Amino acid sequence: GRVRSNAKVYNTAEVRCVATVSDNAKIFGEAIISGEAKVYGNAKVSGVVSIFDKSRVFDNAIVEGTSIILYGPKVRVFENAHIYNAAKILGKARVFGNATVKGNALVKGNAKIYGSAVISENAQVMNKARIYTKLISGNYETVAEISGNACINKRIRIFDKKINTGLIK
Repeated sequence: GRVRSNAKVYNTAEVRCVATVSDNAKIFGEAIISGEAKVYGNAKVSGVVSIFDKSRVFDNAIVEGTSIILYGPKVRVFENAHIYNAAKILGKARVFGNATVKGNALVKGNAKIYGSAVISENAQVMNKARIYTKLISGNYETVAEISGNACINKRIRIFDKKINTGLIK
């Protein structure tokens, strides 16, 4: 692996294969960055985190906690996104803006989570689903929370809703 610029790798964290950590990124804990993954900008990765394949974490994104997996050819976590507590981001999924994915949640396929949306508690967002909050007067003012055992599995757009359980297929 490669560590460039002002990037820092601490504790027992590892950068393997042709993975790259650069700019001001910080990797620590037991994190593993492998394959062709890249972590850069001011991103922080800590805890028991695995970032594989061609996944990217950048800007001011934070990925932390235990049992976190980012794996896929186009997984992107960026801007001010926060991923933690056993979340999994797979495939071509993108999490950005001020979005949060946590608590065993799964985001995969071509799903996009953005704005200030929150995906948590075993929720699953898949395929071409879009979960987001709308920007009103310069602030994210709508609500978009998917939690519980909710499963969103369709080309659907959800904003200004709280869904705690159920299947939207």
